Amino acid sequence: MGGILKRPLSSFYDIIMTMKDKDRAALTGKIGVTDSDLNPLGTVLIDDEIYAVETDGEFVEAGKGVRVIRVRGSKILVKRV
Repeated sequence: MGGILKRPLSSFYDIIMTMKDKDRAALTGKIGVTDSDLNPLGTVLIDDEIYAVETDGEFVEAGKGVRVIRVRGSKILVKRV
């Protein structure tokens, strides 16, 4: 599954570091599809946008569904659904 990024990332967190806190908090509970393997870091497609995320240590293969369970600062934590 390809991403929709308009510019290359210098790190996984470049995307979310530019988002406002309230925008990140609105992701809580949303469902997305993994754009890469999460091991535990990776990328997820949510509402046609790519986000850098992490799991609580769980490996999730690319193409699997995940739910955003918590947003804390710049961290977006997801769990397989």
